[in-house]
Amino acid sequence: MTSSKLALAAALLLLARGPAAAGPADGLRVLRRFEPVPGSGITHACVVEADPAYFRFSVVSALKAAGKQKAALPELRRLLPGPALIVNAGFFSLKDGAPIGEFVEDGARPGRIIYAPGKNLDRIFVARYDDSVDVLAGREKLTDAELLWTRSAVTGKSAWPGHSDPTNRTALCFTRAGKVLLAAVYPLNTLAALFNYMRSEGCEPASIVALDGGGSTQMSYDSGGEAWSLGWERAGADVPECHLRRDNADPRCYRPVSNFIVLEPRARPIYENIIAP
Repeated sequence: MTSSKLALAAALLLLARGPAAAGPADGLRVLRRFEPVPGSGITHACVVEADPAYFRFSVVSALKAAGKQKAALPELRRLLPGPALIVNAGFFSLKDGAPIGEFVEDGARPGRIIYAPGKNLDRIFVARYDDSVDVLAGREKLTDAELLWTRSAVTGKSAWPGHSDPTNRTALCFTRAGKVLLAAVYPLNTLAALFNYMRSEGCEPASIVALDGGGSTQMSYDSGGEAWSLGWERAGADVPECHLRRDNADPRCYRPVSNFIVLEPRARPIYENIIAP
């Protein structure tokens, strides 16, 4: 038997044994970690690049994860220690935690959704049952057919006229290489400035989703032996200045929010790592 046939036989044997879990550092890169971005006005940027081929994306509500309408990231991290990345997700009602804009968790919409037509809540991030992910631009709601294939979905904004406060901004997008960028940055005055920044990081313009930001901005990274978190609640009488160049462990910096996007390493065939001689 030739060496090429031996390599093929070995690959088929390993494939028959089933998939292997992706390593925690595979397909995930920290592009920026608590650093300034010259020329943008950003003094603190945390940006992570994730490869959907290696990670399963899900939208998780505080209600299902913690049994209450809103929860802060440190509590969610204790309840869900496995994800490589957790970031705050969509907009929500401060009164009862109801999502604002389309929202799907575990294949179903919750009992209450606040739709806001004409308010630029028209970028839907979706994760399907086949683990593919996408951004639907110019859409405020999934069709019934799309809902059948959707495991998770959360809505973000494409614009916010009149909103020009310097604040924290959270966003995700797809790059031209098909990777997903998840970013938490401070400060930017407008969503237009946020979109310009995301384009400078290689994002496709129609795929950029502005998620909930301000004091809701929070991110937790734990992969490849590196772990850090940020909670960027606005400073106040009882809240310290939370924009630090290191991990922020003060619980007052983490605002309870309604939902999160979580990334978990997903299985991939072992034969992907085999190179035939």
